[in-house]
Amino acid sequence: MTNAAIEGEDDPPPLRVYLHGDGFASVDADLCLSAFGPFALRNLAEQLLQYGYSGDQLLDISRGGKCLNRLTLREAANQQGPE
Repeated sequence: MTNAAIEGEDDPPPLRVYLHGDGFASVDADLCLSAFGPFALRNLAEQLLQYGYSGDQLLDISRGGKCLNRLTLREAANQQGPE
């Protein structure tokens, strides 16, 4: 096993996801993807999976310039919305 494999250097960097207000999410990448509505983060994650991103891809979730959480794409796609 190489040092790169041990240190996780082969893993893609996390995608930055920005939450705006109560129902808008966008991803900071060359994809120009966004989603609206009460399930915006989940819908955005589902779009990224459809584009071929791995379910293990990390997402850094931010709101107002503050990092809130780090999730895998799979976790974000399985999130439950408000009831």
